[in-house]
Amino acid sequence: MEVTETNELNSTSSEIASNGVDPISLKMRHLLQVVTYVFMCGTVSLLGIITNILNVVVFVRQGFRETINISLLGLAVADLLSVTTMFVISLSFIPLLDVSHLQVNLFDVLYLTVGWPHVSFNRISSTITAYISLERCLCVTLPLQVKDIITPLKTKVVIGLIYVIIITFFTPFYFVNKLDWCYNKIWNRTILSLTFAENRVEVETATFPIHSVFIPLLAQFIVIVCTLVIVFQLNSKTKWRMTSVSQTTKLGTNSAKEKNVAKMVIFLSAIFLICYLPSTVNFLMMILFPNFSFGGKYENMYILIWSLTVFVETINSSVNIFVYLRMSTKFRFAFKETFRAIHWGFH
Repeated sequence: MEVTETNELNSTSSEIASNGVDPISLKMRHLLQVVTYVFMCGTVSLLGIITNILNVVVFVRQGFRETINISLLGLAVADLLSVTTMFVISLSFIPLLDVSHLQVNLFDVLYLTVGWPHVSFNRISSTITAYISLERCLCVTLPLQVKDIITPLKTKVVIGLIYVIIITFFTPFYFVNKLDWCYNKIWNRTILSLTFAENRVEVETATFPIHSVFIPLLAQFIVIVCTLVIVFQLNSKTKWRMTSVSQTTKLGTNSAKEKNVAKMVIFLSAIFLICYLPSTVNFLMMILFPNFSFGGKYENMYILIWSLTVFVETINSSVNIFVYLRMSTKFRFAFKETFRAIHWGFH
């Protein structure tokens, strides 16, 4: 869920009114939101929880001697946290869910507890994807030096720093947005609701461009550049090997292995770029068309498009296992061995 969607969790449906200009009516928006969040995001995020748990188990089983396993494990954990928070969010949009008897504003609570964490996990996933692309780019451009440049220890440090740095950028949000007991005029009682600090606008204005614009755009830029370099290098090496049979024999299986890993990373990068393209387009539309925003003339269309964007991003966090099973022999072997061990464990 992007920052823009989490803003919606801060308002109840009864407090949002259509302005008569938006081509999407309020009723249609609510209906499509149920379809998007409950059925589409809910189903895919549940699948993602299962697939990422399997990814984590398999990568742990494979060990941490290879840097790519460490990076992919870090990615799987971030994706698991992302789809788990998305699944909780999807449950809150179930129409039959009656929360009127609770002494809390459910949307406010979700806004703080899973909305923003979901965004941060998405940023971590994007940044790790960029690092994986950079790592493979170095492998194909500097094959002889890469083992000295990127070691298992350095990779663990980098993945850990990515988690710490991204979470740090989101931390100021919790200093200016808090839950407190407040009187709600609509419900005519005191409930646990979201409250804001006086400097909230200043703090969020300073941090939003970093974690919601600069970081995702930088990650996409790195992935694009590194993917293009990897493709170019693979094509160049393929042509060179075709003209030198003796060199092809000397390269052996290590070269083939690195090539397969590079191709797998290309597929992961392509899925990432396709799934995050709508988010980039939406941010550009927000800049070009000020009324395409929360509270603007096209609020309903804005919220609906962002909900579809969230769905596509959820797909990105859920389908990596199919790429691994298709393109990684070692992952397939470890996957089968893991389930074989689980099978015999029940007998």
